[in-house]
Amino acid sequence: MKKIVTLITVGVLYGAFTIQSSTVRAESNANSDATFSLEAQDQDGGGTDPILPIPPTGNTGPLTIDAVSSFVFPNAKISGEALTVVGESAQVNGSAGTMGAQVTDSRGSGAGWTLKAKITDFTGTDTDNTARTLKGAVLTLPQGQVETSDTATTVADANKPVSNAVSLNGTDQKLLTAAKGNGLGVWYVNFENDSQGAAQKEVKLYVPTGNFKADYKATISWTLTEAPE
Repeated sequence: MKKIVTLITVGVLYGAFTIQSSTVRAESNANSDATFSLEAQDQDGGGTDPILPIPPTGNTGPLTIDAVSSFVFPNAKISGEALTVVGESAQVNGSAGTMGAQVTDSRGSGAGWTLKAKITDFTGTDTDNTARTLKGAVLTLPQGQVETSDTATTVADANKPVSNAVSLNGTDQKLLTAAKGNGLGVWYVNFENDSQGAAQKEVKLYVPTGNFKADYKATISWTLTEAPE
C-alpha cells in the first residue's frame, strides 16, 4: 500500500509543474486611405438661415450677407436739448428680433472679407405734407459680440472677424472685418451684447435741437467685399 500512495503523489506533483510551449508570431500591418474633396459653394447656391432672430436677406452664393437688422427708435418729444434715443430691433415673424448682422463665407479660400454700411439722411413729411430732413442726426452702432455657428469649436478672439464701433453716414463704414485666413463659415455680430457677451444698449440715434416734427426714415445700405480692408 505504501508504494501505491507514493506513485500517486509523484504523479500529481509532476502534472502541476508541466508547462506548455507556444510559438510567438510577428505582427501584420497595412495602410489604407480615406479621401474627401471640399468645394466652394456655387455662385447661385447656398443661402444660410439666420442664427439669431435677424431679418433674412435671401442672398445666395459663396459669399453672402445672410441677415441684417432694421432699427426702430421710440418716439420722442421736442425739447430745448439734444436727444439720444436707444434703438430696438424690428420684429421678426411677429416676435422680438435681435439687432445684428450675419455673413457666410463658403468660398473655402480664406481670402477674408469686410462688411460695411452707410446711411441716407433721415427724411419725412410733417402734418402739412412738407418734406423735412432730420438735420444733424447720427446713428451709432457698437462694437458688438462676434460669434460663429460652429458652437462645438472654440475660436480664439485673435482668429475672429473684428467688429468696429461706427457712426453711420453717407460713406461706407467698416463694421466687421475678417483677416486673410479667418472668417470662413458663418459669422454674426450681435449689437445687443458687448465683445464679452454682456448685454448692452448701445445702438443709438443722436438728434440735435432745431428739427421739425415729422415721421422720419433712413435707408442703411450694407456691402460685403471679397477681401479685408
